[in-house]
Amino acid sequence: DIDHFKKINDTFGHDEGDRVIINTANIIRSCIRAIDVVIRWGGEEFIVIMPGCSSENAVEKAEQIRKVINNSNDICDITVSIGVGKYDGENYYKSITDADKALYYAKANGRNQVIFIENISRTLT
Repeated sequence: DIDHFKKINDTFGHDEGDRVIINTANIIRSCIRAIDVVIRWGGEEFIVIMPGCSSENAVEKAEQIRKVINNSNDICDITVSIGVGKYDGENYYKSITDADKALYYAKANGRNQVIFIENISRTLT
């Protein structure tokens, strides 16, 4: 999720906001493997599906994506909050829900970070 995206639209206009979304998608695509899939989930939110990728590698890749976006030269400083969920091979909905929970944890705790659902699950129990 692109942090404070509404402010980007309000400050620079929707055309520039659309360009930020396109640039972000291109950065994500440049960081992932050919077998991975990036989906615009809605608004300024994306999902990356990484088949056969370990949780550790997914978190590392998410951190790489976050850093590249943070260091991109765009109309303003762009940061992203990323939630990582784990697919159990059966319930994709749970994986997306877990990633969403981790994303909202990242946003509530400072933004511009990667959070893995299993890490916050341990701290909350």
